Amino acid sequence: MVKLNVFTKMILVILLLLIPTLIFYSISNSTSIKVVEKLIQNSTSKQLSFFSKQLDNSVNQLSDFAVNMTQDPNVREFMGYSFKRTDYEEMRLYSSILEKLELYSISTTWPSKTTVFSMQEKRALSGSTAESFDPEQLRQYVTDNTWQLRDQPAQGQETFYYYSVVPAVYKRFEDIHAVIEVNFPRSNIENMLDQYESVSNGQAFLFSADQGNIITAKSGIHNHMNELQKLLQNEKLSESGNFRVNVEGVFYELYYERVSSLGWYIVDYVPKETILHPIRLSQINFYITISLLLAVGVVFALTLYRNVQFPIMQLIRNIERVKQGDYVTPLRTNRNKEFQYLFDRFNEMTLQIRLLIEKVYEEKLQSRNATLKQLQSQINPHFLYNCLSFIMNMTKLKKHDDVVMMTYHLSQYYRYVTRIETETVPLSIEMEFTLHYLKIIQMRFVQIDMEYDIPDSIKSIMIPKLLIQPIVENAVKHGVEKTGEHGRLWIRADKENGEIRVVVEDNGVGMTDEEIEVLMSQLQQPIGGDIGTGLRNVHKRLLMHFGDDAGIKVSSSESGGLKVILYWKDVESVVSTHDGIDDRR
Repeated sequence: MVKLNVFTKMILVILLLLIPTLIFYSISNSTSIKVVEKLIQNSTSKQLSFFSKQLDNSVNQLSDFAVNMTQDPNVREFMGYSFKRTDYEEMRLYSSILEKLELYSISTTWPSKTTVFSMQEKRALSGSTAESFDPEQLRQYVTDNTWQLRDQPAQGQETFYYYSVVPAVYKRFEDIHAVIEVNFPRSNIENMLDQYESVSNGQAFLFSADQGNIITAKSGIHNHMNELQKLLQNEKLSESGNFRVNVEGVFYELYYERVSSLGWYIVDYVPKETILHPIRLSQINFYITISLLLAVGVVFALTLYRNVQFPIMQLIRNIERVKQGDYVTPLRTNRNKEFQYLFDRFNEMTLQIRLLIEKVYEEKLQSRNATLKQLQSQINPHFLYNCLSFIMNMTKLKKHDDVVMMTYHLSQYYRYVTRIETETVPLSIEMEFTLHYLKIIQMRFVQIDMEYDIPDSIKSIMIPKLLIQPIVENAVKHGVEKTGEHGRLWIRADKENGEIRVVVEDNGVGMTDEEIEVLMSQLQQPIGGDIGTGLRNVHKRLLMHFGDDAGIKVSSSESGGLKVILYWKDVESVVSTHDGIDDRR
């Protein structure tokens, strides 16, 4: 279980008090905002829908009246569908049509004006008058069942126009017999917008997506109208909907619904802060309270930091210095005895680490020197000259197979020796190298048979390079060659009780017990230039790589020669099995 210090516990207490409160309040506040926004959205959408239907009904009444008038018998007669009329009949017809127009104007709630044009008689009836007109004046205005907004300087304001024609389907303007024109002033819509804004939370206006025109209420202040107009022109509006816009840093909730009769949109926009003002006040009060609690917690935490956390930070900084290799800078503090004791122990630890690093570094240098000496001993110019001389002689004698074999084994020998980037190799690879060396020796002048037994279970064990070959070379030079007879070598390896042993045995001249004792004592001495350098080098490298439980043992062989045993504890430095050679007898 993790143990927490006093500082961590106090910080956790403060956080446990504040964080749940903040979380619960944030959830509650977020829920309140969503509920308020949803309620306002529903309310505004319903208001817009109701307003749109009211406006649709009023506009449709006017357009329906125009369509119905095209079917009126008197209007049909006025078109010129009857025989020639007398003056009395004509006055009676005009009076009948004008009376119907006046009655409709009185019955409707919207101020409007209806005019009946006869294209054949070139007469127009409107209000209480009948007058002549030029049909060409209507050519540019007559459209198919759509309302148009036109500026009328004579009336001092813009006016909506709607035209119904007889016949309803025509190819040319000259085919039209009559036109019913209905118009109403823009002020009708402005008055309705005034009524709407009186019960709405925001501001409303009518917007034409096709023309980009805007109609606002007469009263009230309408902010950012130009910016909203540009935004709406760039927006693809559906039948109804809402979205949030940012105009000069002010967020608006914008709601809209299409007025199908006009093809315009009724738009209501409400500043978001107006909606959320009560909630914002509650937020401010809450955050003031939390700030006071946090200030108290910070003061308390700073006190703990000064007395607890600051010494800990000093310790961490020095640990980082140690990580970067600085083992000299000591820790000092006079704040309290507990930390001074800790710092003293830390200083003692860094001193011990520095001494240990120096020791390891020194041993590493010794290991490198030993490896270099071993490599130098293998790159023997006399050995190379002799091999090249052998190749030259065999070439003269046209013994090409011997040349090929010598060249192959010699290249493998020096490739292994000069590959300095790898310090350790599997045991099987070291044995391959030893075989190449023996093949070279056998081809030159010495008849040597070799038997070896390396179990598969230890072939993949990693060992330092040039560990076995120097022992074999020593056996050949100082043992087998001196007999002048047919030589034999035995190499065996095994693992028992966690210890690995490699035995190299020959039938050479051997050594007396006294000489073996002297040799064993020389293994503990620094590497020199005498005959025992190879064995001492291998012995030192075993000690540095595997520790004090490794080394070399030398004894007499039953075959009359010498037995050299390399031993070390298995440290499980195993890689994937290398099947470099097969066991051969």
